[in-house]
Amino acid sequence: MLEFLKSQLQIPEEARKAGIEGTVRVRLDIDFRGKVTGAHVVNHLGYGCDEEAVRVVHLLKFDVPRNRGVKTIYHKTINIHFKQGARQEAAVPVQPTPPAMPVPESPSVQYTVVSSPAKKPTQKKDGYSYNISI
Repeated sequence: MLEFLKSQLQIPEEARKAGIEGTVRVRLDIDFRGKVTGAHVVNHLGYGCDEEAVRVVHLLKFDVPRNRGVKTIYHKTINIHFKQGARQEAAVPVQPTPPAMPVPESPSVQYTVVSSPAKKPTQKKDGYSYNISI
C-alpha cells in the first residue's frame, strides 16, 4: 500500500512553492466490496495537500473478509506523508559520538541445594545466603 501511495502521490504546486512538508491523517470508510466510499481529513496540512491525500485514498482498493453475507462498513485511518525533494542545505558537520560507557555487571543470584535441615539466613560480606531444603 505504501508503494502505491508513493507512486500516485503528487505534491501540489502551492505546497511545493511554500516548502511545506508533513503528514495528513485520513479516516477511510471501506464498503463490503473493499472500495473506499468516504474519506475525511483528521489532521490537516493545507496548501492543497489535504485534497491530494483524499484523491489518492479514493484510488485504493482493499481485500475485506467475508462476514457471512453481512454487508459491513470498515473504518481505517492512514497517514500520508508529504516530503519535498532533496533540499540543497548547507552541510552540517557531524560531531563524533563519544565511546559508550561500559555497563556495570548486575548482581547475580546463586542457589545451592543442600540436603540438610533449613537454617536461618546467614549474613555474608556481600549479601545474604539462604538454604532451601527439598
